[in-house]
Amino acid sequence: MAVMAGAASGIAALLGFWSAYRSECSHSASLSPSSKESHMTVTTRALDTADWAASFTEANNTDPEIQAHGKYFTCSYLLDMTDHTFVIQMSRGNVVDIAIDPGPLDVPYQFALRASADTWRNFGVSVPAPMYHGIWAASFQRDMKLEGDILVLMQNLRCITRQIELLRSVGVPV
Repeated sequence: MAVMAGAASGIAALLGFWSAYRSECSHSASLSPSSKESHMTVTTRALDTADWAASFTEANNTDPEIQAHGKYFTCSYLLDMTDHTFVIQMSRGNVVDIAIDPGPLDVPYQFALRASADTWRNFGVSVPAPMYHGIWAASFQRDMKLEGDILVLMQNLRCITRQIELLRSVGVPV
């Protein structure tokens, strides 16, 4: 009984912390531009989509971390960057094809990562601002949505995370 009471108080403390954290995040997000906090503006060069696809393919297929972890990384997924969409087809850790701006039924995919062009631009800088360093942070605090077969995403999460990190060197086409 004492163990359950201790666990319940620990959960209550965690929920209280989370509530306070969310409240602080909401407050800081609503500050006016005249407040003393500094706001970062991201300026990145938009790449041609075909050049980006070639650069991303090369970066992925030569990345030692993806090659070490990606033996079973075989799936297709959509990156929706608002201005452009890409279906990335993976086989055993290698990019085998990137469909650029496919129609809704042209290329099948198992899951989608959808976010605004601004969110993707923030992912594509060498040192991303807080909440732009990973898909979970962006989905909790920004406008990123994870859709489709999330099990496939979770099974390949380390490689997907590494591919998002590769955007810091390759850039983004939006």
